[in-house]
Amino acid sequence: MRTIVVKDYGIYPGEKDRMNMLYLRKILEECRNTEEAAELIFEEGTYHFYPDYAFERTLCISNHDEDTIKRIAFDLTDCRHLTIRGKNSAFIFHTELLAFYFHNSEDVTLEGFSIDYERPAYSEGTIVSVDGPSMQLRIDKGRFPYYVAHQRIFFTGENFCHEIPFWMEVDPQKGEPSEGPYEMGFGTEPHADYGIWKELEEGLVEVTLEGTGRMKSFDGYTPGHVIVLRHHPRNYPATYVTDSKDITFRDVTIYHCAGMGITAQFTENILLDRVAVTGKPGSGHWFSLAADATHFVYCRGKIEIRNCLFERQLDDAVNIHGIYARVKKVLSKNELLVELVHHQQKGVPVGKEGDQFSFVHYETLLSRGESRAERIVTLNKDYTYVKFEDELPEGIKEKDSIENISYVPDVLIEGCTVQNNRARGFLLTSAGTVVVRNNTFHTAGTAVLISGDAADWFESGATKHIVVENNRFEDCDSVKNWGQGVIQVDTPVREILPDQKLHQYLEIRDNEFISQDGELLNAKNVETVVFAGNHVTAPGTEENWVKLSDVGEYRRE
Repeated sequence: MRTIVVKDYGIYPGEKDRMNMLYLRKILEECRNTEEAAELIFEEGTYHFYPDYAFERTLCISNHDEDTIKRIAFDLTDCRHLTIRGKNSAFIFHTELLAFYFHNSEDVTLEGFSIDYERPAYSEGTIVSVDGPSMQLRIDKGRFPYYVAHQRIFFTGENFCHEIPFWMEVDPQKGEPSEGPYEMGFGTEPHADYGIWKELEEGLVEVTLEGTGRMKSFDGYTPGHVIVLRHHPRNYPATYVTDSKDITFRDVTIYHCAGMGITAQFTENILLDRVAVTGKPGSGHWFSLAADATHFVYCRGKIEIRNCLFERQLDDAVNIHGIYARVKKVLSKNELLVELVHHQQKGVPVGKEGDQFSFVHYETLLSRGESRAERIVTLNKDYTYVKFEDELPEGIKEKDSIENISYVPDVLIEGCTVQNNRARGFLLTSAGTVVVRNNTFHTAGTAVLISGDAADWFESGATKHIVVENNRFEDCDSVKNWGQGVIQVDTPVREILPDQKLHQYLEIRDNEFISQDGELLNAKNVETVVFAGNHVTAPGTEENWVKLSDVGEYRRE
């Protein structure tokens, strides 16, 4: 194995040198052009990376905004048998810079460093007072630069200037989202909530509700609580993996980015071992990531997530799913024009020629049949032409969907902690074998959600075998905007057939539930549900704890 020490190429810790990117490009080019396994060593310290001489690519990243040209620090395209070892280093990225990009990569490991950004994509303020439609906030202007002009507030960074479309209240004593008003959005549409801003003194601002929006008063918000000011689009994750194989993240801490922490598409075998998503100590802000901690779209092989910490991110901890591409037009007996509907999925490929597809009925989300793609042509980011080897199932129509079933992962998540985040824990929509065990959950919403739909997010699909065992659920699902039960199976469909269910098998065994309201399991459209051996501290009895609808078999064995 070849060992490359970055200081030998001019990259030194502690220096804010914009030339680091140029030196890094040279190193990665050498790694890319050799078959020899390589280890890239960063001696312990803090390293800064700027966009000036960065790689540049046009990327369409699932569940993110702005499919535009991205600047990339570590472009690992075509890298093989490479380990990047940080030795407990801190990597600081400047401006809107995608930290790590994997494409057509194989056997690549990231190990032993943290990821953070010089200017966080969000800001925070502390509630000073609430008086009906008015609220005063104290904002650290040095940490979160802003200005007020034309009765509007603008937050600035190294290369951005944004207003706030959303905010969220946090209870700093509990270190988690507030159970009160929680969050709200601002806009300029006729019936949106609209705020008039003014600066009373340096670092002290007042916002007053005006207009015809839903919110008429800030009553219910608590002085001393923190408001997370969400003013940046979700336009880049910290790491993005696509069309790759055998990727490992080990002992990596992600403190912040404007999107998700780890996003993977069309990737086979990915391991997260001792990965932490958390707020940086001493950073002056509560939040960690702006969105999901991890997100996996059309992966296959094995997704393993072991001994990880996911906290304070402003969305879910883990989300695993495919994509329903909606039928726009039936062109012939074996040709379809399909559409990517949700704006955060535009431009994501539906698959490759030779992939196996399922034809999904709009009303039930059940499969009408399968066929292999003979030809796929991406017309633009919205529409794709697909020709199949076989004739289309009888009755296929507009609004039905296709789902790529060549990308279905088995999943193992164990030994992880999910706590104090906005939204939910694990969203598990995979037709592979899924095992969730020995984890601890304390989430504002549902801890484990099995969902998917073909009308909103278009996240597929049906599940076959999910086991949830030996976990601890501590006061989850306190904010009902984000779930109806600690564990929930709820896939919106227009029709449920009496003799055929969308989800096949869910086993919930030997877990510990601590709940204030006793809503433990809410499941529908499942063939078999097993709820056995669980230790429950909650009001009521099993009759209240378990709510079932359209379930074929319920077992307490």
